[in-house]
Amino acid sequence: MEWPGLARLNTTDPTPSQPRLDKRSQGVSVAQWKAIQMNKVKEAEGSSAIPTSELERWLATPRIQFDVSIAKSADFLRKWWKEHKDEWPLLAAVARDLLSVSGSEVDVERLFSGCRDEFGIRRHASKAATVRVLTLLRSAYCRIMPL
Repeated sequence: MEWPGLARLNTTDPTPSQPRLDKRSQGVSVAQWKAIQMNKVKEAEGSSAIPTSELERWLATPRIQFDVSIAKSADFLRKWWKEHKDEWPLLAAVARDLLSVSGSEVDVERLFSGCRDEFGIRRHASKAATVRVLTLLRSAYCRIMPL
């Protein structure tokens, strides 16, 4: 999946109340006009150093202090991103997509292996709803009574 908005620039638009000084006004001397133009160039150079994308802003923030008591929860990362989704909306969407992916194939392989044991030659023609119910029952039973 792609996140096209992640690299979108959050540049500030010039305010309409500020006049553009491309041409020198009659009441402004050439020296004053050049000084104003040099200040505009310096401001533009200084503003380019400010992180513009959400990812760059997030990387520029100070590190979060890690608390071991919070990490005991299995879904502490998901909760953190949910709490900060207004501050980092694009990164929160990316985190939601990536955190939902299984870290390994072990659980899936275990599920298919268990289904092979449950559905042998006799149950191969079972309906999908029956297979789903039996799989859920087996999963619940294994949580209560580990094999």
